[in-house]
Amino acid sequence: MSLVVRDLMIDCADPHSLASFWGAVLRCPVEGSAEGCGVSLPEGNQPSMIFFREVADAKQVKNRLHLDLNPVDGTLAAEVQRLTALGATVLARYGRGSRQLGVSRAIALNSAL
Repeated sequence: MSLVVRDLMIDCADPHSLASFWGAVLRCPVEGSAEGCGVSLPEGNQPSMIFFREVADAKQVKNRLHLDLNPVDGTLAAEVQRLTALGATVLARYGRGSRQLGVSRAIALNSAL
């Protein structure tokens, strides 16, 4: 028997804000329920949803999860500009040929995290 990843679950203080942010980033619909909010990913993705659920515990340490995103159409610069307009903050930039796998990268942080 084998398993697949169905959903990515993220515990947070404000699931509605995070789901709205990531829905806008990924241009995917947001669904709400009594348990929290989820971003439905396009057909064929595994996981099929990123689900944010509210927890009472305060965040204790830095985030141990990040998503690596690549522009499908357009440029990295255009996507960074779009994401900062949504509230992300650029923490670092790496040019092509840097020690970060030889590709251009921008590292951003969602201000709601």
